[in-house]
Amino acid sequence: MHEDRPVELVSHLVDVIRHDERREGQVRAELLRQIRADPTEPPTAAQVNAITRSALHRLLGDVLDRVRRRTLCGGLVADNSKKRE
Repeated sequence: MHEDRPVELVSHLVDVIRHDERREGQVRAELLRQIRADPTEPPTAAQVNAITRSALHRLLGDVLDRVRRRTLCGGLVADNSKKRE
């Protein structure tokens, strides 16, 4: 497998699962669907596992960043400075 291909597959999976499915089995199924559609050399079983885990990890980080931004921008973080008065 070309060394850039796993990165492309992870990016594709993150885009797909951001809107649809986040369970590992479904993410793996989407990865396998994408691999079948591509005529390049298929990844090994270990690479499939690594790509799936990487996509889920990256998505989790994206979700946490989005929640953190919304929380901070929405003023939902408690202002403890007023309690000290």
